[in-house]
Amino acid sequence: MRASPPALPFSRILARNQFKFVEEGPWLHAGAPDFDHKWIVFVSAKSLECPVLLDTLIPLLIEYNLPFRLIKDEVCNYSLNAGHFGVAEVGKFLSIYPRTEVEALLLGKQLSYLTESFHGPTVPDTLRIGKAVYAALSEVMKREENGKVTFKLTVPPDKKAIPFAIERKYRRPAKKQRVWGSYYVPTALVRPAPKGDIYKATSLKGFSLADVLLKEGRSWALEDFQNRDIKSRMRWQMQVIKDLQETIPTPRVIDCFDKGEDCVMVMDYIEGTFLPQRLDELRGKTLWKNIPDPTRVMILSFYLQIINIVLKVHDNGYVHRDLQDNNFIICSPGRVFIVDFELSYTTCKRVPIPPFPLGTFGYISPEQIGGLVPSREADIYSLGSLLFFMVTMTHPQAFLGQAETENAMRTLHRHIDSSGEILEELIVRCMDADPSKRPSLKELYHHVYEHASYLLMEPIGSLEESLSLA
Repeated sequence: MRASPPALPFSRILARNQFKFVEEGPWLHAGAPDFDHKWIVFVSAKSLECPVLLDTLIPLLIEYNLPFRLIKDEVCNYSLNAGHFGVAEVGKFLSIYPRTEVEALLLGKQLSYLTESFHGPTVPDTLRIGKAVYAALSEVMKREENGKVTFKLTVPPDKKAIPFAIERKYRRPAKKQRVWGSYYVPTALVRPAPKGDIYKATSLKGFSLADVLLKEGRSWALEDFQNRDIKSRMRWQMQVIKDLQETIPTPRVIDCFDKGEDCVMVMDYIEGTFLPQRLDELRGKTLWKNIPDPTRVMILSFYLQIINIVLKVHDNGYVHRDLQDNNFIICSPGRVFIVDFELSYTTCKRVPIPPFPLGTFGYISPEQIGGLVPSREADIYSLGSLLFFMVTMTHPQAFLGQAETENAMRTLHRHIDSSGEILEELIVRCMDADPSKRPSLKELYHHVYEHASYLLMEPIGSLEESLSLA
């Protein structure tokens, strides 16, 4: 049950057309660009259209003979658009480096014409000059001795400094839209994200003036190889939340509407703090072993609630598949809410088919990366990663390679003394590559609960009662 086909290496297409290039990470680089106050033109692409789009653009790349950077295959393009290479890189399927302003203008016109039937996500901090074409001015920030250049992108505020003739439909509105979906007025940015920002807003519906949460889904940001996009994910997430919202602590879904090419889901606003920020408030950079016992118990109580929530998710026939630190909100006086069910999968009905791909690297299990049928054990792997994060305040992406794993274990050893060895053992067991060797949720809960009781030197409530609280 794989969510993506084998990746087509774009290096073959470049080699077939006699381009000289080097491969660096997820990128193919051709030529040596000049970033000194030069325009860069970007082409955005949905992953399904990448091969055809590249074939369409090859003659233009040959004609202009300009330096360029290209994502290396369709799967990397999916990760690119999902923000896994950084928010600033979203949508940059192809970056072309014109030598002059006139060259940039001509290139922009031809690219806009050639890409009119293609689609792609919005490229951040750029000027949209075509359906899938964007541009920005580069400004060198630093030049290193090895030739590496650090630069930033800018869009000149003076329209006279912009050489491109931009169609009205692609121009930025003079004023931001004050009311979304007829009823909702954004009041604060809660969390930016490549796939869409999250806002706190006031609802004018029925003159309630209630606080709500607006979860934005940017068009083409998460399209997959089954041609499902962010709207497909949001519809699925709404269905899952409606199934679970009476059983677990999660914000209720109120509404959903389109906003231009994007879509927006409206949810209850939960007053609280995302887990990483709450942990930072409680402990900062203090080593786990040096944190006062009552604070460690409080942090472990969050984790116990999370296990509880996941247990109920599983009991209701779902696997969450994205149990990462930013998907939990801590409310006063310490109650945990779970959010973001768009990657979830129902083990009873076995839908969606295939499951929506990827997840959060560092938290995602090996079998989920491999596209295997989702199982509850994948969530247990994620809980191991989460426990590592909560103990060390280090992102579990540190476990992605052999050398990185050794460094991660050294980090863990710095944080844990002999009294906390059970936590290290649980992290290692949960993150075992063999799903059958991972502990059950109840076993995991039991060991963490016993350790928290030991720190407090007294029971913190019966295990049976605690398992029914979340």
